[in-house]
Order: sequence, then C-alpha cells, then structure tokens
Amino acid sequence: MTHQRALARRSGVSVVLSVVNAHRCVVFFVAVFSVCAAWSFVYPPYGVSDEPAHTVKAVATGGGQFTGPQTIGQFDYPATVFEVPAAYTSVWHFTCYNGDVNATPACVGVFPIGSARVPTPSTAGRYPPSYYALIGWLGNVVPSETGFYLMRLLSGLIVSAGLTVAFHFLGKFPNPQRSQAALAVCCTPAVLSFCGTINPFALEVAAAAVFWTTGTLLLANPGPNASAEMLPRGAIVAFLASAFLFGSVRPASFIWMAIATVTLVLFHWRVLGGPGALVRGHRRWFSFGAMGGLVLSLAWWKLVMGAASLGGNAAAGGTLIENVRTSFERSDEYFQQMFGYFGWTTFYAPVVVTVLFVLALAVLCRSDGARSRLEIATISLLGIFVVFAPAVLEGARAKSEGFGYQGRYMIPVAIGVPVLASLLDRQRAAADRRSYGAVYVLCAVGVFIATQHAARRFFVGLSGDYLWVGRALWWPPLGTGGVVALMLLGAAAMASLGFGTRDESRDSWRLAVIDNNPAPNVRRSSGARLGSDA
Repeated sequence: MTHQRALARRSGVSVVLSVVNAHRCVVFFVAVFSVCAAWSFVYPPYGVSDEPAHTVKAVATGGGQFTGPQTIGQFDYPATVFEVPAAYTSVWHFTCYNGDVNATPACVGVFPIGSARVPTPSTAGRYPPSYYALIGWLGNVVPSETGFYLMRLLSGLIVSAGLTVAFHFLGKFPNPQRSQAALAVCCTPAVLSFCGTINPFALEVAAAAVFWTTGTLLLANPGPNASAEMLPRGAIVAFLASAFLFGSVRPASFIWMAIATVTLVLFHWRVLGGPGALVRGHRRWFSFGAMGGLVLSLAWWKLVMGAASLGGNAAAGGTLIENVRTSFERSDEYFQQMFGYFGWTTFYAPVVVTVLFVLALAVLCRSDGARSRLEIATISLLGIFVVFAPAVLEGARAKSEGFGYQGRYMIPVAIGVPVLASLLDRQRAAADRRSYGAVYVLCAVGVFIATQHAARRFFVGLSGDYLWVGRALWWPPLGTGGVVALMLLGAAAMASLGFGTRDESRDSWRLAVIDNNPAPNVRRSSGARLGSDA
C-alpha cells in the first residue's frame, strides 16, 4: 500500500507538471496577477508613493477631463485641478502612519463617500493619459472605496497581461526555458508592488519587457529581406503596441527607450550586417515603432515642458562634482531599491530578497560556450549603465531639481540585461533546465518574503508579530487570510514553472543569432515552426 501511495503521489505530481508545461503562459499570468492582487490589499488606500495624485488623474481622465487650472499641490509640486467624485478626495489620509514603520493605518478614518464632483489637485495632471484612461473609467462607475480597489485590481490585471505577452514571446527564443526565466528575474517585488497600485510605473515596465522581447525577434530573424511570415504570430503588433505604451505612459520615457533601441541594434549588429537592414523586410517595423515611440515621448515632454518625472522638488545647490559624489555614495541604495522600496519610500525589502534575485541573475547569466565579443560587450556596458548611470544622472540634475531618484526608475532599461543574456550559449542543451528552474524558485521565494514583510509592516507594524494572520491591527478588505492565500498561490505558481520538462527543440524558434551566421531566408510552411526538428 505504501508503494502504491508513493506511485499515486508521483503520478499526481506528473499530472500537475504536465498541466503547467501545457499552459505555461496561463500559469505565469496566475503567478503574477496573484501577487499583484495581494499587493492591492497589502497597501492601504494611498499607502504608496504618489498614489493620491495618480488616482485623481485616473478618475479625471476616465471622466473625460484632460486639463484644468494650475495650482501648487502635494509637497509643493505643480498640480492640475480636476473635478472628481468626493470619494477620491482623501489624498492626505496616509500622513497619520507614514512617518513611523511601527504605526498601522488603523488611525485612518473611513474612506469618503459621494459622487458629487469636487475640485481636487493632482501633481500627475500633466502626465500622458494613456495609462489613466485604461483604469479611470471604473472609478467613475463605482465612486467609492470599492471603486478604488477595483481600479487597483484592473491595473494589476492589465500589467499582468502585458508581462504574460512578453513571457509568451520569450517562449519563441532559442532556449525558451532560459529566456522565460529571465522575465521572472525582472518581476522584482518593486515591480509587483506597483502592479497592485494605481501608478503607471508597472505598465511602463510591462511595455518595456514586450519591447525588448519582440524587438529581439524582429531584429534577429534571418535574412536581409526576411518575411514577416517567419515571425511568431502577433510579434509585429505586440512590438508596435509596446512602443506606443513605452513612449506614452510616463514623461521622459524617451531616455530609456532610446537606450533600449540602441542596445538592441548593437547586440544584433553582426546579424543585421549594416544599417540598411533596418529599413528592409519586417525589420522596418522595428525602426518605425521605435522611432514613433521616441517621437511621441519627446513630443509629450515638450508639451509638458519637462514636467518632473524623476522626483525632487527643491534645488540642492552645490557643484556638479559634489552632487555626483553624493549620488554615487547612494549607488548601493539605488541598486537595492530595484528589488523593493515600499510605502512612501519609507522601508526596504529585506536584504535577503536582493541576494536571492542577484543569485537568480547569476544562474541565468552564466555562460561557458561560444560567445560573440560584441554581444558580451553590449550586455556588459548595459549592466554598467544600470548600476552607475543613476549616480551621474542624479548628480547632474540635483543642483536645480534636488535629489529624488528611486532605483526602480531604471528597471525598464535593466530588463535588457537578463533578456539578452538569455541568448548567450544558444546551443546549450536542455540538460540545464534544472538550473534555470532554480531561477523561478529563487524569485518566488524572494517575492514571497518581500510581500510578507510589507504586509507585516501595514497589518501590525515592523515591531509587531511575525505571525500576523488573524492578529492585524489594520484589516484589509480581503482579510489577512485572503492576502496570504494570494501570496501562496503566486509563489506556488511561479515556482512550478521551474519544474517544466518541455522539449525546447520543438518549442523554440531558431533565430539567426544562434549560429553566429545569418540563416537563409526560408519560408516556413503552414503549421511548421522555423528551425523545428519535426
């Protein structure tokens, strides 16, 4: 009987893993959205940086308001006055607990009610409307605390869908297991925490992930005049949509978008063979989308006259050298902030979270096969930029605008490091699936620890009990048990992706960069995949 039970257990595990392999994109979506939903209830209303301003902007945009009188808003930033339902006017409720990580939101009064329109300022008033139009309509339909949480969940749903699109196209890379694991590294707690709030940052990250992924597919497919038929279905549409969102979600996106575009072209330069390839075949769509997104972002930047988008509202003075040195001394903080800097930038994720994600990145980036020097140099330069550019950029602007940079701002660029690194050693056999599987597990554990840490801070305070389930001083609408269930579901779904047994040779698209030589321009037959062994 014991042997039979063991066989039954193994059979059950095999069934679960076969389902995971057959529906990897669904599992990934469940993993991401579960964590985003958990963060939606971990944070109290307006409990994260600038959420009051983004909420007012979203509801106003959803109601058809795009401009309004100018005034001075929160923290002395320039603001736009909108007419929004009274339910969304409690923009200062976070102040009673925000300065003390041991204080809980229990001090906050009831969420306002009422649909009567009230003039309310928003410091995000001059941001592009694309993100806000996607979620703000719901806040007008249900003008209440329920509507507020529904907007958070809708935002998380949209971001999760965008990241899943990137995950899908990473499955068309030469080594899908490795490339898809790269996206798990990109889903840091900093990203997922904003995924569960009303803030355009997470959508910018999702758009950037699709941009890096589909941009690679467009540039790396073989042949100087390669046909769009050789691309995974929907790659061109996904790239153009990502370019539009990447360029229109936040002001100053053109900076990150330009860096991503140049990096992609440089990484694939050997395959391209020259700039002429960028205007031929399906690669012209890359040029069109990238240039269109850059122009859109630059036009909006000009329209809003350089509205602040990287924090800071008081000139720091000092010389350029002094400010760069001060900023450089904070480089370790900027780096850690990419893995979690929560609330109104009041507390970090535990250090172990950063360690887990760095280990996951190290596993992903290890390479001992044939490599192109240009590819290695490109990834190395991008990594150096991600780590050290914030110190230079922040120091250069501090004299006039002050210090206000947060490490998370660099994530749309940092995505390129694991995504491009996953293309190294493209001939590596599937024997390394286990090591790439460890990436999912490390990331799942890191996200769980960070989410639990933030939940403890808001439910009982960081000096409170570690076992806070059922003992919360501030209760989220879903209850502490519901939050834990979402956290566990997200962690289990993400970790399960690491135990896949898919046949990579059947599931991948063989790009030109595999062989270090452009492949011939072969049209694939109906139902066949490029480079398939079948």
